[in-house]
Amino acid sequence: MKALVGGILLAAGILITCASGLCSMVYFGIGLATVVHQHSVDEAVTVLFSGLMLWIVVGGIPLVLGIGLVFAGRRLLRDTGWNRNDGRY
Repeated sequence: MKALVGGILLAAGILITCASGLCSMVYFGIGLATVVHQHSVDEAVTVLFSGLMLWIVVGGIPLVLGIGLVFAGRRLLRDTGWNRNDGRY
């Protein structure tokens, strides 16, 4: 049972981390394109700072939670004696 919960946590963590990372990369690309087309340095700095704060709230929290789930699932799998070389208990 412990191995099942560990596997579920690991899979959920990987999915959350990948989705959050991809979304953050797209958001960063759009923000970078916006900054390149700004006319003044003050506007560019304002856009970068507000974009960074939004990324931390929207993309950073799920990223950290996903990484935490990956490590929790991995630890549960290792505690059960699961060996990744032969796949047996």
